[in-house]
Amino acid sequence: MGRRFQGHDPPLVQRTHWGIFITRLGEEKHIHVWSLKQEDTFVDFGTCRDSLLGTFHPGEVNRQRARNHEGLYRAYIVGEANTAAANHQIMREWCTMYKERASWEKYQERFLTGALEFEQMKDKFLVEKASFEKEKKI
Repeated sequence: MGRRFQGHDPPLVQRTHWGIFITRLGEEKHIHVWSLKQEDTFVDFGTCRDSLLGTFHPGEVNRQRARNHEGLYRAYIVGEANTAAANHQIMREWCTMYKERASWEKYQERFLTGALEFEQMKDKFLVEKASFEKEKKI
């Protein structure tokens, strides 16, 4: 007779090329199976492939697998057109974003300098106030 589980089913472990899926009590957990290391960059084909294989959940992979060739082609064209349009807009605004960031950094520097000056003035005021209070008592 096999080992008995106390009041619950054993977890279902399913290993695929994109990860390990553990299903237990109706909840699914996905663990990526990547051979990627901290120092990897996206210059090597194998690294890029490993990264992309671990990107999508099996539900999405199966949804795309269920499409016919025409559906995949249409999804590809729509996705690429949207990516290209977004990239174009990002490149157009890049200079503006950089200028906004530089402006923000200058403002932040002025603000911190002002706060430091305020603290110095406040300390000077408290010293003068204490001196005044001391002279007033005499």
